[in-house]
This record gives sequence, structure tokens and C-alpha cells, in this order.
Amino acid sequence: MDPRLAIVPDGTPAAVTNAATRFFFRFGEPVTGSEAADGRVAGGSAGPLMADGDGRGFWMTVTPPSGVASGRMTVTVGAAAAADAAGNPSTTASAGQDDDTLAPTQRLTLFRVTDDVAPNTGNRVSGATTNDRTPTLTRTDGTLAPGAYAYTASIVDAVGNTTVLDLNGSAAGTAFGIVVI
Repeated sequence: MDPRLAIVPDGTPAAVTNAATRFFFRFGEPVTGSEAADGRVAGGSAGPLMADGDGRGFWMTVTPPSGVASGRMTVTVGAAAAADAAGNPSTTASAGQDDDTLAPTQRLTLFRVTDDVAPNTGNRVSGATTNDRTPTLTRTDGTLAPGAYAYTASIVDAVGNTTVLDLNGSAAGTAFGIVVI
């Protein structure tokens, strides 16, 4: 009887992931001859094939490429990649994991920006620039007590890709103050 092979992704809880995924290879009985070259990986970069130690189990970590909005990592092992003690060849198997590694983009629309430095003074429209190092930002979705606030905006999509907006001016030449009125 041939040693049956099953490949299973590591149980990533999300239907889509942005992280490396460990694929487990499990033969129905101990085998010999299985090596990383026997597997084909598509849609990602394969790590080394590691043995569980019982002659039946192996695993490999596959990392998805960055900047892909909708991808799929797939691992396939062809028939006869390994054999049992009687020389029976293993079966073929394949498994996949969907991935999304594209960081989200989003505009901040909760504030009205007022520029008090000539030549472009007044309320700035979406996409406009300002030369005011301390523009007034007025919150448009509610109220806060008057005072100075530091804001950080992290935009996170459903699978955990993150983009951080620099609202506090930590990069050289981007410092500005936020005053709630």
C-alpha cells in the first residue's frame, strides 16, 4: 500500500493572512527520501523542509510576497516524492493559503485644516498642501475639550497590514502642532 500524503496549512485563523504560513506534510506511515526539492511552492518563498522526527511528518514555512493585494501560497508534492520501507511510492498532495500583503491607503477626513500663513490661508481642501507649521485642525466628527493633543493614525486592513500616518511631525521637516478649538 502506498504511503498517503496530506498537506495542511498551520491553521491560520483568518481566511486570508499577511504572515508566513507553516505547511505540515504528514505521511500515512514512515517514509524515506522526502526532501525540499520534491515540493513545488507557488506564490511565496519556501523555507527549508524540517522533519518532525517520526519519519512521517515534515513542515516548511512559506512567506508571501510583499505588496500583493490578493495572492495565494500553494505547496504541492508530486507522487513518489518518498517511499515506505517496502518501496511503495507516496501519493501526491497539495494545499494553499490565501494572502494579502498590500498595506491599505486611506485619507484622514475627520479634521478641517486651517492655514494661517500666507499665501494660502483659510480652510484647506482635501489634497491641498499647507506651508503653515502649526495649522489649526478642527475636529469635524464630534467635540473634544480645548487644548493641545498629539494624534497618531494607524490604518489597519482586515488581515493586519498597517500604514501609519505621521500626524505629529516626527520626520524631519514635518513638525506641526494640533490645536482643538
